[in-house]
Amino acid sequence: MVSYTHDTKGNRTSRTVGGVTEATWSWDDLSSLPVRTGEYDQTGSLTTAWLTDPTSTTGAALAENSGGVSSWLLSDPSANITAAITTTGSTVSGTRTMDAFGVTRATATGSLAGSAIGFAGQYLESATGLYDMRARDYDPHSGRFTANDTVAVPTGMPYIAGYSYSFNNPLTRTDASGNWSVSGWAPLASTDPTGLHCESQYQDYVFPSACQQRETDKADEAHAAILACQNARSEALMAQVIAHARSQMAPWQLWAYDNIMTPYSAAHHGFINPVDPLLAVLAGSGVLGKFGSSAALGDGVAAGVAGSELAVPSARALGSDLADATGGTLQNLKSGYSVTIPSGGRGIVVRVMDEGGGRSNYYRVSIPGKQAFTVRGEASTDPALTHIPISGTSFQDILSIIKGLN
Repeated sequence: MVSYTHDTKGNRTSRTVGGVTEATWSWDDLSSLPVRTGEYDQTGSLTTAWLTDPTSTTGAALAENSGGVSSWLLSDPSANITAAITTTGSTVSGTRTMDAFGVTRATATGSLAGSAIGFAGQYLESATGLYDMRARDYDPHSGRFTANDTVAVPTGMPYIAGYSYSFNNPLTRTDASGNWSVSGWAPLASTDPTGLHCESQYQDYVFPSACQQRETDKADEAHAAILACQNARSEALMAQVIAHARSQMAPWQLWAYDNIMTPYSAAHHGFINPVDPLLAVLAGSGVLGKFGSSAALGDGVAAGVAGSELAVPSARALGSDLADATGGTLQNLKSGYSVTIPSGGRGIVVRVMDEGGGRSNYYRVSIPGKQAFTVRGEASTDPALTHIPISGTSFQDILSIIKGLN
């Protein structure tokens, strides 16, 4: 006999089989849907940890650490986890194949062979073979929930419809809450912010019957078109996620993202993964914990901000970043650049020089016609103090000076 306990928010917190509590779970309640973050055995030892995917609307995990091995979890447009790669590189560490309703079609390999995260990015209960969809359990073999919908079925719909999964349309919809079916990877909102509205373009071909979905050629063609559209939509959504994340970053995080994380991702993965760099920046504050090299890289960024381990930017890069961060105007000089920042009646001018005045690779912050400032933001007429060598922390140092002047 299998029984469960739940917390006050309805999250499943333990599983008992034959009178023995063999597993307990911890949860992240800050996402759009709660996400499992840890699984513990009957001794209380952590066996598996998951990292919440900040872009997911289905309460999915982005990475998994099990047995000391960390992997990024890769999903298809229906949010099914179909592959994993190591966090230390771009090596595929596991694969999984399933049909549209979540039935396994080929034995999972590698790190996914023992992973419980599968259909729609959700947790598969090993004791029952059912997916925990929070409000209800889902049976992939029947393609239906095991209990009636806790949200009242609209008048006129047959009672049995309360057991159906995502209107029998798992290729374009998910129901990770057990209460509400949502379209693809779109946010839990009534509108699609990308404007693509993939499913509505092909709504005449989205059949209510699982049999029709699997056996009708016209439906297959429509579903392929829907998936292609959803891929475009997911890219558009990712662009919005990145734009929002950048708007929330501190200046040093923006600098680290553009100058360290993105080149690192391109060099080590062979392509620019837009999520990895964002997560690595977050890792600078310890967010990623034990999730491999990206976390270690993020810790290095944090250390570099506190000290001098960040790579020294060129005068051009530093001037360009300052102009972007402050809304200033970048101008070419004979041996460097100047950034004029609107402030008061005279503005603030930052000269970022390759050379000049017998010095090289330095910057100078001043209010034209009045005074220049030291790295501590103190007014001074001593060039030895106001002509400041460019270092890995110069970007943040200059912003601090400007903030003090405003």
